[in-house]
Amino acid sequence: MSRFTPIPGVDVVSYRWKDGNKKIHEVEMPRYCIALLAQTEKNIIKYILYHASKYSKLLESAEPTGYIFDMAMKYARLNKGTMVSDALYIWFVSRMTEEDWSIYKSDADKFDMSPIPPWSEKTLVTPMMDTQLDQIIVRSFLKPVRSRLLPKLQEKLLAGNPKDWFDIFLTLFVLLTSIEKLGKHADKFRRRYGVLKEGRIPRGMDPFFHDANVLLAYFHRIYQGSAPFRDDWQNPDTAKKRNMTEDQAEFIQYLQREIMPQEKRLKGMRNQKLQTYTQPMYWSHQLFFDDWNPS
Repeated sequence: MSRFTPIPGVDVVSYRWKDGNKKIHEVEMPRYCIALLAQTEKNIIKYILYHASKYSKLLESAEPTGYIFDMAMKYARLNKGTMVSDALYIWFVSRMTEEDWSIYKSDADKFDMSPIPPWSEKTLVTPMMDTQLDQIIVRSFLKPVRSRLLPKLQEKLLAGNPKDWFDIFLTLFVLLTSIEKLGKHADKFRRRYGVLKEGRIPRGMDPFFHDANVLLAYFHRIYQGSAPFRDDWQNPDTAKKRNMTEDQAEFIQYLQREIMPQEKRLKGMRNQKLQTYTQPMYWSHQLFFDDWNPS
């Protein structure tokens, strides 16, 4: 860490938040930034490779999302180099950028930094450091993985090979669930800082909503990906026709039992977008029904 001279009107040097009475508070932070960016980048990448999966604790525990993620992680372990592996890394690492970066107490004391409300249980890094850390993760990890995954996903969707269905479905479910998490985080962030107007979706979410609709359009309109959810999986010939293992066939039967009876409720979320876009399965449930539309 080293001191820096902020550029007025460009560099953020304070934290703002809104309390329960909707009063805005602001506290200036010390002018510190990360000095050794290259070394910090190496340390972060090392941390990601060894510890990214621990962010699975942030998964929704409710079925069936947790069950599908369990299958995705199992599939990724057994099938190295699949798209699901990259999608899971994107999910886990994206959750890292949503957390408040903080400093160990011993280090905070050295730099005369202390907790501020509403983060009284930890000492936040400065706004400049927070930006630097997020940019390292985005530039050095998320962008390269995304650039590797999306062309491969598009290629498989356009090819239309039924053998790729399991990899494609799990990949899309993970990516769409990540967008759900991003929406929830954006909503929480803007409420904390008092910049979210009631009855509006955060402006920064528009590109992610577009991405979600593009993924769903490819899955439904080009790949016809929801078809297996309408098959009779009690018939043993179905698994053979779909090139599915016994475990995979049981997995789809489970989803049929869990998802299809909830069709009316799940589709109803689309009609209450302003109230439900932060809810679990807002985007991911749209993989299951063949009458999907982007409206």
